[in-house]
Amino acid sequence: MAASRTYSILENRPFNTSGTYTLTLTANILSFDKTAADDTTVVVFPIPKLPRTATQDDPAVSVIECSYSVATAALDAAPTAVLNLCSKSATTKVTSRAATTQAITFAGTNTVGTAAGTYDAIVTITTPARLTDLQYYELELTFNAAATTVLKLFGISITHTGA
Repeated sequence: MAASRTYSILENRPFNTSGTYTLTLTANILSFDKTAADDTTVVVFPIPKLPRTATQDDPAVSVIECSYSVATAALDAAPTAVLNLCSKSATTKVTSRAATTQAITFAGTNTVGTAAGTYDAIVTITTPARLTDLQYYELELTFNAAATTVLKLFGISITHTGA
């Protein structure tokens, strides 16, 4: 059995490693907006776990979808996805990261996610796994923008298996 949960950009605020992004409210729609610039930016989404019950472990994450729009000019290349499995050591408290490139497909204006329009970037986890208490996921999406590309991120939907 699969369960899905959608998170707004405010509920699950991503952080960017480059580029300039601002949280924006326009026409009652909240988005994380990239300032137009010819650059490549990485946006990292922390992936929340579903609450566990007394008799059930955390269900495995199987699909992550990110809703976004492109305006003014197309992206220079299709976005790419990396899933980070972060593990905190119980003894040293240091977090290690294992990165795995994931396949990404696009639902929206075109099948490569680049032209002006709206999209869902769909990341299907290659090997869904239940995480321990000391593990969590982060999804890195890389966007390669043209000088006048306007990029807006709206939020993510997460599908869990075994929920």
